[in-house]
Amino acid sequence: MPFTVSHAIVAVPFARTALPAGAVAAGAMAPDLPLFLPVGFDYESTHELPWFPVTGLVLAFAAFALWRVVVRPVAREVSPRALAERLPAEWSGSAADGWRSLARSGREAALLVAALAIGVATHVVWDGFTHAGRWGGALLPALDESIASIPLAVWLHYLSSLLGLVALIVWLVVWLIGRRSIAQRGDARGVSALFFWAAVALGAAAGAAVALAITPHRAGASGLFDLGLGVVEAAGGWLAIAAVLSGAVVQLARRVS
Repeated sequence: MPFTVSHAIVAVPFARTALPAGAVAAGAMAPDLPLFLPVGFDYESTHELPWFPVTGLVLAFAAFALWRVVVRPVAREVSPRALAERLPAEWSGSAADGWRSLARSGREAALLVAALAIGVATHVVWDGFTHAGRWGGALLPALDESIASIPLAVWLHYLSSLLGLVALIVWLVVWLIGRRSIAQRGDARGVSALFFWAAVALGAAAGAAVALAITPHRAGASGLFDLGLGVVEAAGGWLAIAAVLSGAVVQLARRVS
């Protein structure tokens, strides 16, 4: 698989269309969720027929809904002021606002499902050509041939991961720079921000620590690689949980204050 976040680059061409680009991005990353969290589906079922169209869509909707309902409504509140003032106004509000934003009509519901499905499909196709022994190798046998003892498909995995991640970062920076600043009330770096980012950091650190403790340590470069991969996956999964939980706490604190 390409680095999971790199998959989100496929959403960029949809940024100015009727399809919700965020849903495309969620769909493009969702099939890898079993690597990070116990989501009830295994990795094979989210990447192979006949199940990936169903499992991928379910996970994609869950991830996108959590983003819209729990995390996005606090994004401006917990971001540094310079960043917060360039985020869209709808990146604040309540969980109810986020839920309503998912689909306000039958047409929007259909567009949401289409966007999620497109994202999932791009993930599976991308992985098909960047994994040795996958169906992409049957279509293009050269992908399974080795260069420096590494299959060409794996080289494409590394290259596409790097290029996708760099392109995504560049697009995000350009998007933010091009946005008009929106004044924000209060201090965006207050207690809510400190709590949110402390929780996220602690979550990632805890996940990494658990992975280090339970992952078998093997000698050699391959053992070190497997250990590092396990640490990154656990840290990413725990980070996601911490972000969702702390986002919910920030919203709850906002309501009771």
